[in-house]
Parts: sequence; C-alpha cells; structure tokens
Amino acid sequence: PPPPWTLGAMASAEGTSSDKAPMAGEATAAVELLSSVLQKEGILDADVPRKCRPQDLEDFHRRLSSFQPHWWFNKPVGLSALAAARRGWSNVGKDLLSCECCFGELRLERDSDGTWHVSGEPLSSCSAAACRASLENCHSPFCPWRSSEVTLSDPHRSSDEELAAGVESRRSGLLEKLKHLPAVADGDKEAQDAALTLASAGWADAGETPDGQELLRCSICLRTLAV
Repeated sequence: PPPPWTLGAMASAEGTSSDKAPMAGEATAAVELLSSVLQKEGILDADVPRKCRPQDLEDFHRRLSSFQPHWWFNKPVGLSALAAARRGWSNVGKDLLSCECCFGELRLERDSDGTWHVSGEPLSSCSAAACRASLENCHSPFCPWRSSEVTLSDPHRSSDEELAAGVESRRSGLLEKLKHLPAVADGDKEAQDAALTLASAGWADAGETPDGQELLRCSICLRTLAV
C-alpha cells in the first residue's frame, strides 16, 4: 500500500473546505512531482504509468483490461467498467477500484435492500449524473482525473465518417482473416452480410488461440469471444 504521505493522504489532510478541483494542468504537475519523489525513494515503480493521459488509448485499454467479471459484475451502467476506466479507475479487487494517479479508492457494494453504496455512502440514485459524481469525487481533490475523461473510444462522440470508416475497417479484417465466418441472426432471418453485421456491432478479428480457435474482440469494451 502507498505510504501515509501520498498525494491522496495529503489532500485529505487539507480538509474539504472547497470541493472544486484545481485546473488539470496544475494537478498533473503536482502528481508528477510527487511521483518523482516516490520513485527516488524506491516506493513507486518507475515503469508503471501514473499520469493522467485521457488521449492515450493504450493507458485506457490497460485500465479496462483490469476489470474482471468475478470482481466487477452487474454494476449500474453509469459505474460500468467502461465508465470507470474512462475516468482513470482500475479494478484491483472485488468491488474495488483504484486510481494509480492519486491512490484514491472507490468501493461499490449493494446491501440486502438493494441500495448501492459507494465507499460506504448510499448512492442517491443510479442516474448518469449521480454515477458520474461518484467517479469524480472518489479521486483526491488534487487528482487531474476529476476533470478529465477518455472520449476517444466513445462512439457517441465520433463523426459519421469516423464510425463508417471503423465499420469498414473491421469488416475488411473479418473477411480477410476469419476462416469460418459465423452465421448471424438479423431478427427472424439470417443476416446476408454477417461480416458487416458483426463489424457494425463493434466486433473485430482478434487472431487465434494456440490451438487454432478463432477469436472476435469488441473494439469498445475489449470483450473476447470464440467463433
């Protein structure tokens, strides 16, 4: 665990007289300075990224890949793996998220009455606004993720041209690399262009397992399925 003088602990010690987060640039500089000190002391691994980089898809996919079904399952949509990873959270245990920037933690549990609790506090509702507030407020007051979000992987924020190009790229990859294209239902009928239907739903070729099993992967949530 991080030492008691980490950024998150120092932020908490300052009190909560103001909930307004500093500008992302200043917060990022503060995090980088503290990380440098901790690395020199041998407390942090310098090879582990600890920066707020909302434009870095590799960082986002690394965080998203940390979510395991047996750890983070059947959560509110606004607190899904996608939503959490976009706000800088990684899944580090059962019902537990952690921010590698500020060391903040978010624990999401449901009681016997069906009420969700975020880090011990009841979630007022499962609305988008309430979930978004939880993802922001569980970061330390100085964490740049409070005011940052990954938007590159959100299809709702892509132009029609970008969406069409993505579908065509995935369709071409499926036709080129899959030896056995699965049949896909389109309502009560079989889709005439299975590759187009799969590509439109976000599926792309993901190679093969060592024993030759072909795989599909969702380009958005990274879920992988056998063909």
